[in-house]
Amino acid sequence: MRLMLALSFIAILSACASTPVPAPPAYTFRVVDEPQDRRFVFEFVSQDDRALCVSGDDWAFVNKEGALAGPNRLQTASGPLKAKAQFYTDAGLVCGLTRTLDCGKIRVEPRQELRTEVGYELFPNAETLVSDKNKHFILHPDYPFVSVCKQQSRQTK
Repeated sequence: MRLMLALSFIAILSACASTPVPAPPAYTFRVVDEPQDRRFVFEFVSQDDRALCVSGDDWAFVNKEGALAGPNRLQTASGPLKAKAQFYTDAGLVCGLTRTLDCGKIRVEPRQELRTEVGYELFPNAETLVSDKNKHFILHPDYPFVSVCKQQSRQTK
């Protein structure tokens, strides 16, 4: 009887055991205003031992023509400002930028950094931005969109 009771108790305990939930991605993110250099710096720093994937469609990127992808609106003392020129990334472009086969995501290796500079000249009235001490990007509360990379990406040649 005791053996049956013990086995039942063990069976109940094992049925209640759950799969451990993986820890959320560990990172820091900030947008630094550098008025002396007339730019903003987007800094994403992995504090994780796993590779992290940042959404390539949402990350700030300036193309050769000076158009801005990703966050493109500033809140200033005189109201919101949109970038003069904007473009939208797609998986093909992101694959070309990151040189990985993990399309649509920018892979950040463990404990590494992703950094983008966005110059004031991309916005109207760039000179007024230098003296505006309260300017900031209007970002979605969940920005940047980050996940733990599910697979190892292979570098292209």
